[in-house]
Amino acid sequence: MPPPDKNSWALTHNDMPAWYNLVHTWTHQNALIVATDGQVASYDRGTGARQWITEPPGDAPDAPLFCGASPTISGKKIALAYGSARKTDTSTARTRLCSMQAPAS
Repeated sequence: MPPPDKNSWALTHNDMPAWYNLVHTWTHQNALIVATDGQVASYDRGTGARQWITEPPGDAPDAPLFCGASPTISGKKIALAYGSARKTDTSTARTRLCSMQAPAS
């Protein structure tokens, strides 16, 4: 599939309720995956339609946030680090390997 026209759609802070700090972005097949500290969402690269969205697991104390990510996708997986929004030490950080569902062709 050819890449979409660069002006075909755009994301704004209104498109993602937890659009605070950008952690990472990836392209995978026909998807653009955007990770912020509050959530990770996948968008169709051709239309901009959201395919899925997920938030950090709730096992971190206080308000959990994503704080790091793998630079590339391995197969259908990305690694995301998450931890407490109120703690500055790294003792509360956790890492979770997240599996992505491939977009429908």
